[in-house]
Amino acid sequence: MLQSLALDLGAFADRTFCSWERGWRSLLLQRRTFLPEVEDAVIPAVAEHSIFLWVRGDSAVESGADGRWRSGRSVPGTVAMTAPGRPARLRWRALSAEPLESIELRLPAATTARVVEELWDRDPARVRFPDTLATTDPLLRQTLVGLFEAAQAGAPDLYAEAAAEFVAVHTLLRHGGLPLPRAVRGDDERIRRARSFLRENLHKTLSLAEIAAEAGLSRYHFLRLFQRQTGETPHRYLTRLRIEQGREELQRGSATVGEIAARCGFANPASFSNAFRRETGCTPSAYRRLCGHPQG
Repeated sequence: MLQSLALDLGAFADRTFCSWERGWRSLLLQRRTFLPEVEDAVIPAVAEHSIFLWVRGDSAVESGADGRWRSGRSVPGTVAMTAPGRPARLRWRALSAEPLESIELRLPAATTARVVEELWDRDPARVRFPDTLATTDPLLRQTLVGLFEAAQAGAPDLYAEAAAEFVAVHTLLRHGGLPLPRAVRGDDERIRRARSFLRENLHKTLSLAEIAAEAGLSRYHFLRLFQRQTGETPHRYLTRLRIEQGREELQRGSATVGEIAARCGFANPASFSNAFRRETGCTPSAYRRLCGHPQG
């Protein structure tokens, strides 16, 4: 269980979304609406690296530590970060009539520690994790918005797991001052093994760790090599394989949409239908009718 889940911010913010409730365990993504003015908000330290993207409203914000205050401006697109193990003391005042809303990402300590050890061969306790009141990062902004949309759409935890690896590396490189990790040499045989593993296990709930282990690579190196050689992320590749199998099953016309969804590794018929429509432009039932099978 992540420590961030136990944080009670109800005195100054309402939580309107939580990815934990959607089955994600590789990271925690939440959306909150804040009071327009708060004089002193003390947020306890947690083990997770915390990243906040302001998505609505305009406010003047200050952060206090060691008797000193630093000030910033939070507008849509502004990113703030709190390092693991560091408490936060904040005060803010809205400068617009719009509600103040943010998307909040918490990266598990195990993820950030593994990334530091695998890529830089360093002790995570000696690494300076990013901590900033207000900065800009277009790539991080797009990633958090994309994660929020994916969580709402019912994307599996594999999607969140890959994103957690990427965000951890990106923030340490761009905002933590670490050098570029050593380049990985291409090895087609490793990726061929991973692709075969995905094809043979479409019906299962797969984790990034399992797929990377099949390739004999760390998670981050596997993601880089897989995308470089296939042009797709493992999640996108797996989804496409599942949809291809779903199309074949629908063409045969012998099973229900619910049965096909389960065989193809989707959590429920709705998730299968949404993914199928994004891939083909029509629902499974409509596709089946086009193939001459009237049953749903």
